[in-house]
Amino acid sequence: ATIAPFNHNPNTISFNPSTQTSLSIAIMGDWGTGNYQDGPSNTSPSTQVMAAIAALKPDILVHLGDVYYAGTSSEEQINLVDAWQYKAPLGNFTLNSNHEMYSGANDYYNVALGSGLFNQTGPNGSQPTSYFSIDYGNWVILGLDSAYNATSMYMDGVINDPYQPAFMAQASAGKN
Repeated sequence: ATIAPFNHNPNTISFNPSTQTSLSIAIMGDWGTGNYQDGPSNTSPSTQVMAAIAALKPDILVHLGDVYYAGTSSEEQINLVDAWQYKAPLGNFTLNSNHEMYSGANDYYNVALGSGLFNQTGPNGSQPTSYFSIDYGNWVILGLDSAYNATSMYMDGVINDPYQPAFMAQASAGKN
């Protein structure tokens, strides 16, 4: 598959602790399996995980990637976007992973990030990116893309692009 261009104008969301007095974040990975009947249960494990997260009502929800099996258009739509049942009030995020890279990350960028469900749109509504930062007081939470340039069938993650290291340095500047 042709690999999607690496977009490099990431979103930084900042919250002031004096006005946003708390910030709760739920993180899940390997969740993009879709909704299917699992044995005696009428719902899949991913659906049950999403329901448990929704009951906690986190401010932000982060998916660490892995939409099965190869991050194709139909898998991104059905197994991730259509199955997502919680709109976190301060934002939903999804990261790139080896499974998304099996189809060149094209459908990750076009279907998942293009769905409007996720907040990876950069400043001024620019292109969606596979990495981001959340700034809260002295805390910086970075979501990074170690899959895009990974080796060995995208199994050995690496960050060797010129954008993310500079982004990390900028995001953490002035933090304790």
